[in-house]
Amino acid sequence: MDEGDYARGKDTIIHGHLLRLGGYINTWSKGYYYLFPNRLEWQSDGEKSVASAQNVLTMDQILAVDEAQIKNFKCIQLKLKQEKRCILRAESDPEFVQWIKEIREAFEGAQRMLRKGPKMFAAQGSSSDILKHTSLGRSNSNGH
Repeated sequence: MDEGDYARGKDTIIHGHLLRLGGYINTWSKGYYYLFPNRLEWQSDGEKSVASAQNVLTMDQILAVDEAQIKNFKCIQLKLKQEKRCILRAESDPEFVQWIKEIREAFEGAQRMLRKGPKMFAAQGSSSDILKHTSLGRSNSNGH
């Protein structure tokens, strides 16, 4: 299966090759990345699928999206919870500009939704209040 096939028919914002800094000796490893509105998934070179939970970073795990200069490369630094980070770089400046723009927009959109979510549920009232006003909470004419 071609890497692009995985994205077909899904809500993928952008997909393509990026390099990630990591491993025991901090080296760059190439992978194929898929940005969705709520997550970033990747498939390392040589892997058959993206199915591994280790290859998914949800937007609620990210605290900030920054530009950083690392090992003489312009990089995307994702600051994560528990003082971790994920460093990515594109193979060209135009790709870098596109990826950081799209990741920032997805992150900011997800943050807005996460902030709105609790307010939306609080505004709706408790589940017992909701049941009172729906057919699920009412009995029929037979008392059932």
